[in-house]
Amino acid sequence: MYRSAIKRLIRANQTSNGQSSRTLHGSRPIFRNSNLGDDLLKRGPSWPRPRAPSTSQHSVRIANLGTNTVLEITGNYYAAYSHVRVNKKERARLTFEEVVLPVLNIAVSQFKSDPQIQGYAIEVSHYVLARVLGVPWEAPESFAAVLPRNVAEKLVEADDPREWEAALQHGQVFVNSEPLRLRLKQSSLP
Repeated sequence: MYRSAIKRLIRANQTSNGQSSRTLHGSRPIFRNSNLGDDLLKRGPSWPRPRAPSTSQHSVRIANLGTNTVLEITGNYYAAYSHVRVNKKERARLTFEEVVLPVLNIAVSQFKSDPQIQGYAIEVSHYVLARVLGVPWEAPESFAAVLPRNVAEKLVEADDPREWEAALQHGQVFVNSEPLRLRLKQSSLP
């Protein structure tokens, strides 16, 4: 039962050529991958648009989180934020709005009628550009949202920015494993 629902979720996130990338709102590609570090080692200093890593099916799975059964989704978002121009909270907000929320929309629509799914855990890695001793440096940063089922459904169904803020109060958001209170800009919400 779960396997067919997960396959539908993966199919919804695939392009016509079978690659597991997707572009949302004209942004950078998202790749399903459970290992972020490998692609960093293969990429040269010119930072070309990366190719999709192996299409591991382990980036969408059913997992136990405490006593709850959650749909766990992991992936890489090939956005590179400037450490100087975009602070940690703003990077988290951008990744949430551009990646996590659209993925959550797909996941909730696929599993809404399944009473065994009690929540959603979505982890997305993006990149931060900085300088270390004058040398440009690119490092991954991990964003994670853990949302109970009712919170995820409220987020997906909400039309008003205040409803989004209220729903997020009942979930957990982390950046590099540190808890973060995510604030969404009122003007950026639909």
